[in-house]
Amino acid sequence: MNLQRWISLAALLCFFGVLLFLLQARSENNAENQSRADSQDPVHQEKSSHDAHHSPQQDPRLTQLPDGRVLLNTAVTLSQELHQSEPEDDLPIIARIIEHYRQFFGENPDGSENGKIVAQLLGENNLQLVFLDPDHVNLSASGELLDQWGSPYLFQPFGTSAMEILSPGPDRVLWTQDDLLVDLPPLSGNLQ
Repeated sequence: MNLQRWISLAALLCFFGVLLFLLQARSENNAENQSRADSQDPVHQEKSSHDAHHSPQQDPRLTQLPDGRVLLNTAVTLSQELHQSEPEDDLPIIARIIEHYRQFFGENPDGSENGKIVAQLLGENNLQLVFLDPDHVNLSASGELLDQWGSPYLFQPFGTSAMEILSPGPDRVLWTQDDLLVDLPPLSGNLQ
C-alpha cells in the first residue's frame, strides 16, 4: 500500500474517532438533561440514587470546551509554535494546520478572507473542531491571523483542494519581493 493510501486511511480513522467522540459527548449531554428532568420526578429520585453514572474515557487528542467546541490538541499545539522563530517558519506551520482541517473536512476552509478562514479554524464549522489556539496573541481584534509584522495573512484558495498562503513580509505590501509564500498542493481524491 502506498504512502498516500496510508495517510488517507489514518485521516479517515482520525475523522471517525472524532465523530465517535462528538456523538458520545452529545449522548452524555442528553443523558445529563434526562437525569436532571428525572431528578425532579419523585419516582425517579429513588432509582437515580442507586444508579452509578460512568463517563466514557475521553480521547486524549481532543479537549472539549465549555461552549461545545472541541480542540484538536495536535493542531492547537502546533498553532502555539507560530511566531516563536523566524517569520518564514510560520507559513509551513499554518499550512500544516490547514492540512489538519482538510483531513477532517476533505476540502479547504470555505472562502478566501482571512477572518472567515480563521473563524472556521476556531470552531465555526459543522463539527465545532478547533484547529487554532483561540487565545493566540497574533489574532487581531477583528479575528484575523497576523504575521510577525502585524499584517493579515492572505489565503488564496484554488477551488476546494489547493491553496496559497502569503505574508506581505516586512514592507507590509503584497506582491513585492519580500513576500513570503507557501503552496498547499491539491488534495488527493482519497481524502474527499
